[in-house]
Amino acid sequence: MASRFSDRFDFENCEDEPIRTPGGIQSFGALRLLDADSFCLLLESDNAGQLFQQAFAGLECDPSSGLPESFHRHLKHQSDSGKSVWPQRHFSPATEGGWHLTVHREGSHLLVELEPSDQIRPTAVTDLAALIQQVKSARTVEELMTTAADAVRGITGFDRTLVYRFAEDWHGEVVAESRDPTMTSFLGLHFPASDIPAQARQLYVENEIRLIADVEGDVVPLRAHDRRGPANPDLSVCSLRAVSPIHLQYLRNMGVRASMSISVIRDGRLWGLIACHHRSPRHVSVDARLAAKLVGDVLSLCLRLVEDSDAMRARLRHSLYQREILEAFLQSDELTSSLMAKANPLRRLFNASGFAVVERERVMGDGHLPGNADVLKLASWVRKQMGAHNLGLYHCNGWPEPVFPNQAETAAGVLALSPTSDHSVVVLWLRMEEPREIVWAGQHELVSGDPLNPRHSFEQWSQQRRGVARPWADWELDAAEEMLVALQKLCLRQLERLQRIAVNLERSNRDLEDFAFIASHDLQEPLRKIEALSSLILEELEQPDFDRVEVQGYVGRVSGAAARLRALVGDLLTYSRVGRLDYQVAECDWRDIIGRTIELLDTEIASAGAEVRLSGDFPVSRASPVLLRMVFQNLISNAVKYRNPDGPRPLVDVVSNQVEGVWRVDVIDNGIGFDPEKSEAIFKPFHRLHSKSRYPGSGIGLAIVRKAAERIGARVTASSSPGTGSCFSVIFPA
Repeated sequence: MASRFSDRFDFENCEDEPIRTPGGIQSFGALRLLDADSFCLLLESDNAGQLFQQAFAGLECDPSSGLPESFHRHLKHQSDSGKSVWPQRHFSPATEGGWHLTVHREGSHLLVELEPSDQIRPTAVTDLAALIQQVKSARTVEELMTTAADAVRGITGFDRTLVYRFAEDWHGEVVAESRDPTMTSFLGLHFPASDIPAQARQLYVENEIRLIADVEGDVVPLRAHDRRGPANPDLSVCSLRAVSPIHLQYLRNMGVRASMSISVIRDGRLWGLIACHHRSPRHVSVDARLAAKLVGDVLSLCLRLVEDSDAMRARLRHSLYQREILEAFLQSDELTSSLMAKANPLRRLFNASGFAVVERERVMGDGHLPGNADVLKLASWVRKQMGAHNLGLYHCNGWPEPVFPNQAETAAGVLALSPTSDHSVVVLWLRMEEPREIVWAGQHELVSGDPLNPRHSFEQWSQQRRGVARPWADWELDAAEEMLVALQKLCLRQLERLQRIAVNLERSNRDLEDFAFIASHDLQEPLRKIEALSSLILEELEQPDFDRVEVQGYVGRVSGAAARLRALVGDLLTYSRVGRLDYQVAECDWRDIIGRTIELLDTEIASAGAEVRLSGDFPVSRASPVLLRMVFQNLISNAVKYRNPDGPRPLVDVVSNQVEGVWRVDVIDNGIGFDPEKSEAIFKPFHRLHSKSRYPGSGIGLAIVRKAAERIGARVTASSSPGTGSCFSVIFPA
């Protein structure tokens, strides 16, 4: 099986390179592919027979796999158990340093790698714990990375070791370096993202250590032994995997004969690489590679601790400031006015050059902003992004296609949030561009007509980077998330307030309708009577011998109509005040308040010859004493008023008990009762079931009762039948 790489690079772009299935391996080791169940040999490298025989000469080996019998049995057990952690490793000693076996489980196959174990530098192994301790004790990111570079170089003996960090756009920067003085320094240089294509970056995540022992070394092809084996096995996990000729040429152009890389992973994402270079071929044993990888793992862990510590310190510096702003939001239920009241602190909280609140087509802001028309364009663009991806928070830095001309001058970086579900309100933090000089390692533009040819130059050249702002830190994005939640809560409070206003408006509209009806009917009736009687009085007074007794009768009737009008107006004012005034709330003992209400009605009760009795356990709750007294004053007064003149003595029972999580206070009388079909109608203003002459009143008392009860969180119901008395129930949550 020939190598799948072509010297002519006959694929369309770097992403088409078969770097996972190269069809060959590097020559410093050998590879076999076994069936995981039977351990039958399916495929091997051309040098496998020779190297396996050389490595295990004199040992008892399994005839099918060629592995030492003890290791074969161990692998068989591990493969059958299904609970093993792969890869499995084995060392066979020999006079010249021994041999390492590394076995990977890939689906139904075992990939067996064999390579010699060179004598590692004793001081490197002895000092490994001390080197790792130095990495752990570093206090800054820069010190941490430099110490890690020194440690890896000490273990592996490479001429130059770099720590290479990826940016958001995947271009890289050399942020630490340890090197032989005769090697060129790359510290501080940037490399374009095209130097490490996306599929290579993904492979660095899956296989965290990679050795190229000799750029000029031979590629050993793979040879099939069984047709059941894969034609092009995936060698992603193998250390021996052959190398892309493009990458080999890249290293030649750099003046490098051997290289090694260790992935630095943070939160499952490729943070960067520890890259090692040597001017001559260099094989690094498995032990030394694993020791170097351990340093890389410690670097990954310590990076998280140090960077998180730096972020935490920055976060704490701003947390108190942010808390003051959030507390102001918690005390408000007006979104845009709350935002603009804190516009300047909000802008400074996120170190923004401009801050804007866009409410539909209205723009409000603070700081250095583009014109309103451009802010509206930017808000519209942000709304589309949020709507398309169902986001409440969005950020961007650098714009391939600006939303408006000269955008970088005011809005190269944008952090936006929208607390409203329809994105009608968008909050924007803007950062202007911060031009930065970047020093690249070589002119990185691709040569026209030869898109896959590796660049030859690594000479330094400078570029002025424009159109990009200082990036939003992770802690700033976390703070923006907290801000979004606080503003969403504020929106909910605003919505609740608007709903309350809507309910109050609806009630006010009903009240207005009632008032209109009263003005057209109930109030006009006494007014018409006063007007007619006044005309009669005037006519009578024009007569020289007017009847004094008759005029006095007219005047008495006018006075009665005026009194009724005054009572109507008074009851109307009471009814309107129940819903409009803010009555004081206090701890109320219902028995005490009802008892004092009965005392206020003692004259009315005595003149009717009635008796009012209290029984049961009464609630104690926070409510308005005025409204509570208003409820029971009207209910008890009505119970006494609507008595049967020919019936027994009026008896009113006020009974209280707690049932099923509510307090129920019943006002029960033995009066004239009413048609049960009218049990809701009687609570409407001025709705009367009996004539005014027999039972005087304005007809608004029960409407006042219901309205006052609603204000204290209670509800009122009525039940009755003609001639058997009535029961009015006040129901209040326990």
